Amino acid sequence: MATRLVFLLMTMALVGAAMGATDWEAKYKHDFGSLEADDRLATPTGKMVKEWLSPNWQNTSVFAHPLKVWNNGWVSRDAGENPVSWEQPRGGWEELYAQREIVRHLSSALENVTDTSEADYPLVAFISPAPASFHEEAITPADFTELMGLKQAAGPFNVTCGGTDNCEQVLGRTLEYLEQHTQNVQQLTVLAGDWVVFPTFLFGQRSDGTLVGVCSTEIST
Repeated sequence: MATRLVFLLMTMALVGAAMGATDWEAKYKHDFGSLEADDRLATPTGKMVKEWLSPNWQNTSVFAHPLKVWNNGWVSRDAGENPVSWEQPRGGWEELYAQREIVRHLSSALENVTDTSEADYPLVAFISPAPASFHEEAITPADFTELMGLKQAAGPFNVTCGGTDNCEQVLGRTLEYLEQHTQNVQQLTVLAGDWVVFPTFLFGQRSDGTLVGVCSTEIST
């Protein structure tokens, strides 16, 4: 009788634990919708990638290779790679949800400074897969250049907005938020062409190596 009672209590405990577990895939789709490829490059990150892949009036582009874009802001050089397969052996849907929460916060914080106007400092959120080894120590400009397939080498850069107080405040909050939710926060820029605002990346790394942050769009005159 005692044995049966113990077994019953163990079974109830296991069922209770299972019922209490969060279905992160269902939660993600409920809160954000399906995770899909942005084939039309219609999302803010997709538009940024399309703009940078298209030669400007100087016949230059930022990326040496096309990037695959997803509607959560995830970009990758590998067309066969996707966020779900990338995170399956790492953080799974729970990590994908956490990344999307960061993107949602950043997008909201940057709402008033994302207009594609030369008077502003347009920024969009992005996510990119990176080897977990990058988490061991800060990613180098050379690492980032190769990872993103940039035509010109990225280098360290202090993000500024040309004296625009509102933008400086927002970038300060963005940097603080990334420091709280990621590690190895980096600020890099790509010096390509005579752009008013050089393509700039401000990002941190998650524990699985994934990069999460914001990047500027190209402005040329």
